[in-house]
Amino acid sequence: NYEDEFTLYVATGNQDMADTEADVFCCLIGQFGDTGRRMLSKSNSPIPFKQGQVKIKFFNNINVE
Repeated sequence: NYEDEFTLYVATGNQDMADTEADVFCCLIGQFGDTGRRMLSKSNSPIPFKQGQVKIKFFNNINVE
């Protein structure tokens, strides 16, 4: 099995009301599998994805070969 590290950048737009309080998920897909749903918005902030920001999420030891 091949395990790797991935960096995901999530940019929130600059338009009015571009931020969200919603839970945000992603799924990394490879040639033979995927990670399943991964929550991105775990935060103590009431608005984890604010207007005009970039969030960085690291995924380590992921196998999606």
